[in-house]
Amino acid sequence: MDDIEFVRRLMRENYKAVGLIPLGAIVKAYNRSRVFIHVVNGERVGYLLSGPIRRGQDVTIWQICIDKNKRGMGYGKNLFKRFYDFALNAGASGIRLRCADDIQANLFWESLGFKKMTTIAEKGRKNTYLLSLK
Repeated sequence: MDDIEFVRRLMRENYKAVGLIPLGAIVKAYNRSRVFIHVVNGERVGYLLSGPIRRGQDVTIWQICIDKNKRGMGYGKNLFKRFYDFALNAGASGIRLRCADDIQANLFWESLGFKKMTTIAEKGRKNTYLLSLK
């Protein structure tokens, strides 16, 4: 299985938590080095998709997902730390993300130091938090 198929599989399995991103957008992100695959002992265990990294600006995390059988082992934190270091070394000023306000993942983000900036109410969608880490 290649990296893109791995991302699609995990995304489909966890769509209620992470949502679905069209294949074309995944391929485009992958080709622009915005997909970070986390590999442990030769096995893919998760991924992180991000927006572009621009010097002096916050970078946005689109999704992070760890295989449900591999959660609770620190892989999500390791993947995020790898991305965070990469983004800061590339000149990003911080990290942002949007997360539904009623999901378990908010505890994960808070444990990494993210702070809620605002709640966004969008027509036809759940309220979401805008979170930031500087």
